[in-house]
Amino acid sequence: MGIDSWSKGCHARACPHQGCLHWRGASLFGGRTGGREGSYDQMGRGRTEIKRIENPNQRQSTFYKRRDGLFKKARELSVLCDADLLLLLFSSSGKLYQYHSPSVPSAKELIERYELATQTKIWRDYVVDRNAEIVKVEQLCDALEKQLRFMKVDEGQEYSLPDLSNVEHSLEMAISKVRVEMERKIGGQMNKLESMVRDRQQERYGLCDKVCLLFINLISLDFKKDRSKWICLIDPKTGTEIGYASSSSISGMNALE
Repeated sequence: MGIDSWSKGCHARACPHQGCLHWRGASLFGGRTGGREGSYDQMGRGRTEIKRIENPNQRQSTFYKRRDGLFKKARELSVLCDADLLLLLFSSSGKLYQYHSPSVPSAKELIERYELATQTKIWRDYVVDRNAEIVKVEQLCDALEKQLRFMKVDEGQEYSLPDLSNVEHSLEMAISKVRVEMERKIGGQMNKLESMVRDRQQERYGLCDKVCLLFINLISLDFKKDRSKWICLIDPKTGTEIGYASSSSISGMNALE
């Protein structure tokens, strides 16, 4: 008998002997025997730690495999034992997967049976909360429709004093909101205009500084080239230099005199 056929035969007989070739081969190559979940090493049997799978792809693949196995077991239990069961499963992304026995028309019936057996009101409380929300929304819609009818001027229809007072109050509130919004918009525009004016003034000051600097540089160059065109100005009281003036400007001033 070959090793492979002997190993298969031993596995089919569920050989309990730890010294058999099949068990040793499984131990050496990390296989599994006995149908138990775990891992094996050369030193003996070890169990796999159950913890969250960090790799998202591997976690999703494991989820689908375990989900299919769980649903398969649920179907087998329902058929073999004639049991009515409901299985609800939510994935990590919130997607719902469900299974109920084929003999039951819907999952709702099983939920109602559960409520009756445990004296709880899961579905009914949910319905009551939803109905309360629907009533609130309907009341709000009625109030808005009533206000809308008041907004439409109808000379042929008479309104009571309380209704007119409510309309007046609503209009005052609306006008107040409009004014606040207008003030906010106008204030924003004014701030924007003031910022633009400041920017333009800064640009103007910068241009003036550049022009003055350019004029000074031109005068300095002309003075260095030909000093005969410039006359030293002396204060007659102190006898100190107070600056320079071009001869052309002085002659022009004399002509004016």
